[in-house]
Amino acid sequence: GLAHAKEMVESWGGRVEIVSEMGKGTTLKLILPRERAPDWFVPKLEIEKGTAVVILDDDLSIHQVWDNRFQGLNLEVIHFSTPYELKQWHQHQERRQARYLCDYELLGQKETGLDVVRHLGIQDQSILVTSRYEEREVLEQCFKLGVKLIPKSMAGFIPIALRQAQGDRQEDCHREPEGRGDLPKALSVGDCFVAEAPRNDKQSTNGKGLSVLVIDDDPLIGLSWRSQKGALKIGQLQIYSNMEKCTSNGVMYSDVDIAFIDKNIPETTWELSKTISYLKEKGVKKVVIASGESSADLKKDVACQHADHILSEKIPRNLKEFL
Repeated sequence: GLAHAKEMVESWGGRVEIVSEMGKGTTLKLILPRERAPDWFVPKLEIEKGTAVVILDDDLSIHQVWDNRFQGLNLEVIHFSTPYELKQWHQHQERRQARYLCDYELLGQKETGLDVVRHLGIQDQSILVTSRYEEREVLEQCFKLGVKLIPKSMAGFIPIALRQAQGDRQEDCHREPEGRGDLPKALSVGDCFVAEAPRNDKQSTNGKGLSVLVIDDDPLIGLSWRSQKGALKIGQLQIYSNMEKCTSNGVMYSDVDIAFIDKNIPETTWELSKTISYLKEKGVKKVVIASGESSADLKKDVACQHADHILSEKIPRNLKEFL
């Protein structure tokens, strides 16, 4: 793995540095040339105070990512999953100041997010949040409308700047993503970007904060967990897309305080009841089903009844209720 990483980094014009100290650990630095961001990219999400944030996306997990990002900023966040819902709401809100964050492809819908933006004439207030940001057709449509983009995988990490309303005393509130202690630390070195991996010593274990294990195949949920790590006071966060990958990575289950399990993971041979039993037998203290479905529906599932808790959201607001 390291040899492959070194080969790839050097092919991009970067370099790899490794420093190791006996009894302390190893620091690995990946140093890459800094590139100019493309013109379509939104490097910072700027929102004026009093502005409603309107999200159009058919994926429930991205709604939760944005909810976590805007938490505590005293902004009204309004969610829609279909063009019809947004259009109906917009009919009665034409004078209201809003920032629209729209997906491009909406499953089961004839209209795209850009079609809705064009129809409502809200291109000056809209940002496209999509996984199809590299497709020429999508970029051309955005260029014609004057709409910029955020790659959906970066929704959990784009800095948010809250600005005072026009006419008020100017005072910006700038928020970086919270709780990124498990992610690489970014350092500027000349015209290079350096990603520094944390040392593999006692500072990186679950000695501080809770140890949480997440089994979920949705990468956006993983991003949201990482962005909320600090706010939830998590010391060690481990995320796997299925139990096959979890069991092959040497997880110390007896150190895990809470495991959050998605009920619906298609690419696995592990049944939910087997997963719950296995984690409990291995010493996980609490097992929580977190699938984004209603608690009433989940409680009807016999397998879910073996868990310690059932959560209707994919990510909790706090962890105290599970301890």
